Amino acid sequence: QGEEGRRVENEKSTAKTDETETNETPKSETPKPGIPETTTTAATIPNPPPPNPVDPKLGQPKPVILTGDLNCAREAIDIHNPKGNLRSPGFTFEERQSFKEHLLGRCQLYDSFREMHPEVVGYSYYGYRFNARAKGHGWRLDYVMLSDALGDAVYDAFVVPEVHGSDHVPVGVTLMV
Repeated sequence: QGEEGRRVENEKSTAKTDETETNETPKSETPKPGIPETTTTAATIPNPPPPNPVDPKLGQPKPVILTGDLNCAREAIDIHNPKGNLRSPGFTFEERQSFKEHLLGRCQLYDSFREMHPEVVGYSYYGYRFNARAKGHGWRLDYVMLSDALGDAVYDAFVVPEVHGSDHVPVGVTLMV
């Protein structure tokens, strides 16, 4: 989606610092971190978004939504064969620790799907190799991370595995506004 598709009648501004781009509206801020691909080596989140910014008019934190392919299956339930993948990029201890430290800790975001469905396997990525989708051998790499300011507004969080056409499937969240 180009710059034109991200504009909302002059109410939205875009700022870019290092590898993090932020789309800001009067009511929310959506950081888009530069998460490295992890195809052959482990990586950590280089420049996570800043902690929840404060709305100067309201004096309260703005709601933050971070969504996309974060290239990390953060818990054992989020990957097929966790024991066999402990050294696989996207599931290394260092990556999971970085996810926890930066996104869950420093940025104070929470994983909407895991919060709503703590025991549900909901893979969002199926590699093309080895016919992984047909075998149900996936990873949950795609997230909708939310700040606490949106906690009461969350109705549901979901993964849509029926959608084909990519190695990733849609993820989403339903908010009550």
